[in-house]
Amino acid sequence: MKQTLLTRNELYKNLIELDEETLVQKFIAIGKKYNYPIFKSNKKYPINLNIWGIRSNSEHTDYFNDVITVFYNTNNKWICNIYEATTDPSNKNLINPVNNKGCAVLIPDYYPKLWKLGYHKGSYRALVQAKPCNIYRDNNKDDIINYGDELKIDRGMFGINLHRASIKQTTDQIGLYSAGCQVIKNANEFKDLMELCERAIGTGYQSYVLINEDLLKL
Repeated sequence: MKQTLLTRNELYKNLIELDEETLVQKFIAIGKKYNYPIFKSNKKYPINLNIWGIRSNSEHTDYFNDVITVFYNTNNKWICNIYEATTDPSNKNLINPVNNKGCAVLIPDYYPKLWKLGYHKGSYRALVQAKPCNIYRDNNKDDIINYGDELKIDRGMFGINLHRASIKQTTDQIGLYSAGCQVIKNANEFKDLMELCERAIGTGYQSYVLINEDLLKL
């Protein structure tokens, strides 16, 4: 997974230094500890995707500092793709939330059958929310994400999709692209992921796991 690139995303830089097997084994250990399933290929799903978001410890909300990983096994080998992403809302959406209850922040957990293939805001193919999820509502209108018991927790359908950022250019800045969605920075990489999802799930569902960086013990 090693490659040379310029990015501000320290979590991403750390993860691409790991070989695929090492990283997947970390996920398997976390899954075992927290009872998160690890999906493997079978007759019904020859490509059985595990999509895990990893939220970084960085408090910056203006640029992509998280990752989304997609891993699956084929021919007794694990394949793991790593994408620069954000798993929480941007500074612009935190300061001016689109919902008067506050900005949606997805709570780390396992979400079975969270997504199906559809269209993000009716515009382009993406993974769109199909089952309820749990979110914090951050409504103090600053650029710092607040977590914890002091925040209101909502459960429901909020349009927490997995989609891309700009198709015109790849930039570190999140801008308005996330008000709570899981967003992949690079549009070309997102296109490859959607092609993989088309092959893997078709009209079925895709589950999702969101964890904090600390669980990886990097």
